[in-house]
Amino acid sequence: MGILAQMRSPALLLLLGMAVGVPSLTRADFDYPDFADIAGLNLVETTVQLGNRIDLTPGTVSQRGALYTIDQQPIAAGFTTTFVFDIIAQVGGADGMTFVIQNDSPSALYSNGGPLGYDGMPRSLVVEIDRYENINFFDPNSNHLSVHALIGEPNSAVETTALGIDSSVPDLSGEHTMRLEYDGEMLRVFLDDMDTPRIEVEVDLALVLEQDEAWVGFTGTTGGIWENHQLLSWEFHSSDSGIKRGDVNIDGGVNIGDAVYLLNALFVPGSTPMSCYDSADCNDDGGVNISDAVRLLGMLFVPGMPPLPAPGTVCGADLTDDNLTCEATSCP
Repeated sequence: MGILAQMRSPALLLLLGMAVGVPSLTRADFDYPDFADIAGLNLVETTVQLGNRIDLTPGTVSQRGALYTIDQQPIAAGFTTTFVFDIIAQVGGADGMTFVIQNDSPSALYSNGGPLGYDGMPRSLVVEIDRYENINFFDPNSNHLSVHALIGEPNSAVETTALGIDSSVPDLSGEHTMRLEYDGEMLRVFLDDMDTPRIEVEVDLALVLEQDEAWVGFTGTTGGIWENHQLLSWEFHSSDSGIKRGDVNIDGGVNIGDAVYLLNALFVPGSTPMSCYDSADCNDDGGVNISDAVRLLGMLFVPGMPPLPAPGTVCGADLTDDNLTCEATSCP
């Protein structure tokens, strides 16, 4: 007899397949489908709102601009962020733009031109979208991506210090989509193709930033040659402290007690509510219902069943974009 067949509550059997509603997202997530509304953002120096876009730099020489969240965001445990940018090249085009995570200030911005607005910035990780070959920075060519971070000292735009470089990217001018995924250990950079990362680097952001939160945003610069660096959309999803998938009762383990806790929370009035819906989403489909209990029980007791979706039954970031909340976990 199967495990579910041994559960004799008629009310439970009648409710099989029914989903449960979950509260709205409480993590530090935001979504700007365009920039007609820029509430929550800080525009620095040359950066302006241009209709429903953000223009980091105007099309003229020796400019620098930046955009950051007004509030610091949870970073160290993991996050995903996706943005669409448009580089409008003029006279060849230079110098480029960056995605920045930093603990300097909500208006941090350094030199224009080749330094890309961040060279010398302390406690920062930067993804360069570099459009000009600056020989003094050892750039591999005039069209490359790179990731830069240093621990205990100011960041450097010199490519010999980069954690990772991709000098074989397609033309970075025009409109492109970039996504970054960080799971607490590895940073992956995607460009247009969201299945295969262009760069993968191992980095401990808590050490780089010297804390778990940081301002996130962008810089753009021009030098003796110029171009417009524009943002069309941006979304950000934080993983907070991470989860252990299947640990529904938040006791640090994943076992039959979690399945019982989940079924009680779903179907028994007056039961203790779940404090982490992300952990209870055992099949990682963005909802919490009877199918999650079935998936958990299968993983526990059916030989050959695959493990639970990432991060599995160990602490890690849930990088799935959903609306599930997690007020407490057993993870550090």
